[in-house]
Amino acid sequence: MKNGFIQVLAVIAAMIIMLGFAGCTPESEQTQSAEATRTVFPTMRPYDAEVKIPRPASFRYYYFFSIDDAYFKLAYVTHQGDDGKTYNSIMEAKEEYGSICADTVEALRNRELKMAVPFIDGRRMETEGQDPIIFMTKELFNLPWMWYMCTVDGISLTVKICFVSVLKNAKIDAAKSFLEVQKLVAPNAPTPDNYKEYDYSNYSLVYEKDLTTADGAAVKVLIMQNADGRVYLHMLQNGMLITLYGDDKTVVNEDLIKRFEVKTYYYLLPNE
Repeated sequence: MKNGFIQVLAVIAAMIIMLGFAGCTPESEQTQSAEATRTVFPTMRPYDAEVKIPRPASFRYYYFFSIDDAYFKLAYVTHQGDDGKTYNSIMEAKEEYGSICADTVEALRNRELKMAVPFIDGRRMETEGQDPIIFMTKELFNLPWMWYMCTVDGISLTVKICFVSVLKNAKIDAAKSFLEVQKLVAPNAPTPDNYKEYDYSNYSLVYEKDLTTADGAAVKVLIMQNADGRVYLHMLQNGMLITLYGDDKTVVNEDLIKRFEVKTYYYLLPNE
């Protein structure tokens, strides 16, 4: 079953002219990850963040047909410049997409980061759609995120991962939960303490709970439930911000975390 957002993505993807990367679509600033931003923090007010993340001048979505395809093309596909040097398109566009995005790609390429693969019940999560893996050079918190359009028990589920360790910020590195990171970079975002005080009428419930993932890791999960029934599960693990969300509360709930884990691997090139 596809949710409305996936259907919209499918329409957009069908209109894309394939150039360079698998499915590269420039979007306008006004439409930047609109569904996710508007749904997660619909009325967030101006704030003075303790850790300031600069807003990139521009952004782009890259669509891929598999996780392996995404990591290979993001990290290793290059082109020859007029000066004869070899460039990676995202790293070259540092001024447009921001240094954090370029640093993320460079860290993947240099193997400071491993590729992250979501698992459910001990198996790689099944993806759905023609190009179910999406790299957004700027999304939540102005950071780059990898989106995985998946299915669990026949229900659409989106998994989002951001390599926040790339920031190399001491306060971020010391954070023990998604909520702690959120308070550093977006202190007016919905929390268990403020979602009733601010105009966050779209939220019926926001709370944090200690849970355990399928690999036995203890995590603090920030759980947000929209008035329309959509549920978000946010957590911080191994230098990654991880979000799971979907519309079916019978699947997207605390019990899902017990079945879920993220495994990391070094991407192996064909000659390795």
